[in-house]
Amino acid sequence: MLIGTSKGLRGNFYVVHPPDLGAVFLVYLGNRHNRLNRWCFISGMCFSMGVFKEYLYFTLFPAVMQAWPGWMTEELSLDIYSVLTAVLYYFAMPAALVFGFYFSRMDERRPKLFRWARIGVFVPALLFGVFYPYLETRYYQLYDRTYYLCAALYNWLYGVLLTVLLLGTLWRERRTAVYRQKKMVAILVLVPIWYQLISAFLIHLLDLKGLF
Repeated sequence: MLIGTSKGLRGNFYVVHPPDLGAVFLVYLGNRHNRLNRWCFISGMCFSMGVFKEYLYFTLFPAVMQAWPGWMTEELSLDIYSVLTAVLYYFAMPAALVFGFYFSRMDERRPKLFRWARIGVFVPALLFGVFYPYLETRYYQLYDRTYYLCAALYNWLYGVLLTVLLLGTLWRERRTAVYRQKKMVAILVLVPIWYQLISAFLIHLLDLKGLF
């Protein structure tokens, strides 16, 4: 059923996934009505698709197909993998950037810009779906280097914008009572996001197979 030569992560790597999701849920449950927490939760769920799709495609779906052949097909398995890849590649960074808007209080400081920006950041994700359909991302991921480069540049650009937004906010609020708390939040957000952006794109673009 596999497209390409990748075999995915070993099963014991997926043990890191439940704690990650648990942390995201704790942030959300801490204050479900706080929009900053809400978008932290949404972006965290989008990023979690990176591990979740690997588990489904390489571990769970093959077992289901073997035990109950009528419940899962290779085509359906591939479609689900592709859609979840699209969630990670196209929607995770825009959601993180909306989190950054709330982090910087853009909704309070520049409400008109915020109203347009929170919608506009998702437009490229929709355009990707037109030119590179969500159901075919697995194929493009493996066999279309132009697609992979475009997806990488798109995510890196958003990553840079988010970094500038968060660091700029810290500089502006460096003398406020919430500075220490916001500094910790920025570190907890930026470090794993940049790890994701490097591991998911740069390593593969450079074809560093030993690090796959």
